[in-house]
Amino acid sequence: VIYALRMQSKRETFYATLVGHSVPTYCTAGGRATLCALPPEEAREIITRFPLHSYTSYTNVDPDSIMNSLEQARRDGFAQVQNEFVLGEVAIGVPVVNRQGRPLGAIHIAGSLSEWSAEDFARRAAPIAQEAARAISGSF
Repeated sequence: VIYALRMQSKRETFYATLVGHSVPTYCTAGGRATLCALPPEEAREIITRFPLHSYTSYTNVDPDSIMNSLEQARRDGFAQVQNEFVLGEVAIGVPVVNRQGRPLGAIHIAGSLSEWSAEDFARRAAPIAQEAARAISGSF
């Protein structure tokens, strides 16, 4: 996943999230959101194409477990990760799709686990991200 636009948070700047930088699809909310918009076979092929690297001690590197999280994201309408790419971070992602339902990217919102529980963050951020993704998706 390559960041194309970023709105700075009030406190944190992570080098990896600056415009033009890339992050892995398998352990980021935006990446999983994009993957969950693909057919499962295609998502699995992408996940297993390269070795999976642990960025933190919480990074999920098991392809079957990641596929389960993609199924959960499809049911929920958003992907969520905690501590997988950045320690102390909770993030949700919602796919942006074209008219054929193919992913074009994702809306990714991150917060600090020192300020939010994962449940409260999802309850607050997911509807906003879903509304934005629907608005953008409707324009393609």
